[in-house]
Amino acid sequence: GTGIISGIPLEECPASFFTITATNFGGDASVSLEIRVHPQAPCNLVYSQDEVLGLIAFTEFPVLLPSLECGPSNDYTIDPALPEGVLLDPFTGIISGIPVVSQTLTLHQVTAANVTGSASFSILIEILPAGPCDLEYVDDDEVVPPFTPMSPILPGVGCGEPDLWEIDPPLPDGLEFNAATGVISGTPEVETDRIVYTITALNDHGSDQVEIALRISPVFNY
Repeated sequence: GTGIISGIPLEECPASFFTITATNFGGDASVSLEIRVHPQAPCNLVYSQDEVLGLIAFTEFPVLLPSLECGPSNDYTIDPALPEGVLLDPFTGIISGIPVVSQTLTLHQVTAANVTGSASFSILIEILPAGPCDLEYVDDDEVVPPFTPMSPILPGVGCGEPDLWEIDPPLPDGLEFNAATGVISGTPEVETDRIVYTITALNDHGSDQVEIALRISPVFNY
């Protein structure tokens, strides 16, 4: 009757052209009108937990599920970045994974966005270092000549970084065990039989042990 367009859109609509025609007995006239309806902005973003504290590295991170009202979103971001191994799905907003590094208390802000707007939620995350694991020495059964500088014997360790290394029994004169790195080096000054040493790597959250054998004796090459 009037040509007035009004109302409340109940669904999204991509950009579309609508032809409006006005008529009377004398004829008609038309015009094209472009209408686009965006979704509502997301609102009331909430996660199943707002903090994950005291989680040990290399253990499974709890799956955090988002809840969102008003408009939908398939564009989730987080700042600052999550610890390595923990992932945010940018389409669903789900947070999950296994952290492989430690992290001090950090407040992360997750944002769900769409073309109209965004909503945010903050999550406090703390990842504690794991205890050392998978401790090994590649050269774990060596014969070393006396009075000659030896090639350092180097450790490898998985999981958490050790804060302290220990060895039992003590090494022979001339050899040194680095309590900060676990490296065995030096110039042996005495001969010994084959001795098995127990090496322990420790930090505040655990420890791991490995045995290596070492004999100080003249080595002859034929």
